[in-house]
This record gives sequence, structure tokens and C-alpha cells, in this order.
Amino acid sequence: MQNKLLFALRHGERADRAFTHRPCPLNFDPCLTEKGLLQAEQSSQRILSFIPPNKSVHLVSSPFLRCIETASFIAKKLNIPIHIEEGFAEFLFTWDFDFNPLKKLHIRAQGIPALEQELGVRIIDNIHLTGSVYPETYNMGNNRVKNNWQVYFPRINEDVVICVSHLFVVGSLTEIWLDRRYSISEDGYCKLTIGSFDGQKYEVKQVCDYSHATQ
Repeated sequence: MQNKLLFALRHGERADRAFTHRPCPLNFDPCLTEKGLLQAEQSSQRILSFIPPNKSVHLVSSPFLRCIETASFIAKKLNIPIHIEEGFAEFLFTWDFDFNPLKKLHIRAQGIPALEQELGVRIIDNIHLTGSVYPETYNMGNNRVKNNWQVYFPRINEDVVICVSHLFVVGSLTEIWLDRRYSISEDGYCKLTIGSFDGQKYEVKQVCDYSHATQ
């Protein structure tokens, strides 16, 4: 496998945990707040500053709206599609969801064409190599993300891989790249881990930093 540059980005501020003027019809699949949109823009600038010219980029996102909105800033700047992958979805804890939300998310209720028009991006719904099972424990979610990465990553041909997802998913990917346990804290939207893969091993250049994003 060729050398690859890797990014794992947490979404911006979510509208069910902060005030927003934006409409948010599905409380289990909130949009970004105005600050979250700003954080997403700042994160796209930060990520793009690391990518050398003429490098191909694969952008993959959790199917939750806050992640797709965050990823859309990168997609528009690079003119690339957003791949939707349920294997990188939110951990499905019973204290967050009293049902499996994956079939009722905004992207499913509104439909991909309408969401593409709203965000001004192209969206590709993946085959979903590793699906979530509701309900999940932390260990189940962590294993699901790690298993999905092991299957998904070797299939990517692009030079750069950007995964936009959730707090614990970014923590799981960080653990893979660090090759050790990593305890991720709740504070900080748009946490960003930056790594690389030389064909044999990972190297981490930045771990869950969010200093680039207004908090």
C-alpha cells in the first residue's frame, strides 16, 4: 500500500447541546449550530493546510447530519464527494438512543438528492462493510470502528484519507494509529488527529487537537 496522509476529525458543535437559530427537526440527529458551522470551516482550512498539491483525497463521514455538515466544508473546497459509512457512525448507547436511529436519520428521511442540493456537495452512500448493532456497549462500538477501519482502509486508493465522525470514533481511530490505548475527553469540538501510513506502520503527528477551532 502506498504512503497515505490520515485525518480523523470530530464534528462541530451540535444543536441539541447548545442554542441555535437553525431548524433541527430530528433531536436524535441534530444539525450543527452556527458556531459548529464556523468550527467546521476552520477545521477544513486546518486540514487543507497539511495536504500537498495534486494529492487525491478520500473523504468519508458518519451518516449523522452533524458529521455530514462538517465534512461538507472540505468536500466543497476540494470538489470531492462525501462517502457515507455506517461503520464510522456514532456509538449506539441506550442512554443516547431508545431505538436504532440509523434508518431514521436526516439523510434517510430527507433523501440523499435533497441533502446534496441543500449542502452543495455530492454524497455517495457506501455498501457499509461493517454495520452497527443496536444497542452497543463502548467495547462493541470501539471494536466495530476498528474492524471497519481494517476492512475499509486497504480499499482506499487515494493519497489522503479524511474521516469525519464522532468523539469515540475519533478516539478509536487514534488508538489504531498510536497502537495503544487512548482515553479521549468529552471537551473540544472538531478534535483533529493527524497521522500517516508508510505501507507498514502508522505515525501520529497530532493527537485530538482542537486549538484551530473556536470553542
